[in-house]
Amino acid sequence: MKKIIYPLFLSFLLLSACQDYEGLVNAEDQLIAVSLVDLTFDFKDVVTFSVTDTITDLFVDARGRVTEKKSAATFQKEVIIKQMTDRGFTYVPLDSISDTYYPDLFFDITYVENQYVQVLGFGWWYSYDPYWFWWDTWSPYYPVSYTYVTSYTAKSLIMDCFSFTETFRNYTVNSRFMGLVRGITKFPENEIKRYMEQTFDQTPELSRN
Repeated sequence: MKKIIYPLFLSFLLLSACQDYEGLVNAEDQLIAVSLVDLTFDFKDVVTFSVTDTITDLFVDARGRVTEKKSAATFQKEVIIKQMTDRGFTYVPLDSISDTYYPDLFFDITYVENQYVQVLGFGWWYSYDPYWFWWDTWSPYYPVSYTYVTSYTAKSLIMDCFSFTETFRNYTVNSRFMGLVRGITKFPENEIKRYMEQTFDQTPELSRN
């Protein structure tokens, strides 16, 4: 009887683990627009903004090691400029920024890719004696060892909006808005644009109008 029950129980564990994993992967692949805003900051008190022309690409591998590089911000920058000008802000090109002049708001763009690894291990049934290599109908169930290793990747595009406050010829930087599009692994540019726009649409506080 044990010989029948334990294989069935093991199969149940494996199927449950696979279902949990598939659900996690599907959740990470879904496009989600998230926005956070500083409710203590009045955006009507500021006028100008600028946007970085590069995206900081961060890749975090399964061991937590971070690799950083830069890529050009193309349509992402265009989306931010249009959204902000439609809300009554004035765009300031990067070449107009100097040590003595900063725009009121500045957008920085980061792309984060995380590689996750999931290891599910199933050890020996009962107590395993390495010197015990025989078994019969009276012995415990034959020992079984199984390890399931898999991985998946989650990706997010983050738009950070900072304000600059001048204090004694220095500038204090404060985060005022963050828009995040998560799960952009398999989606076309137009759909990513739509979710970037959604982060602005769901943040009515970010407006001068």
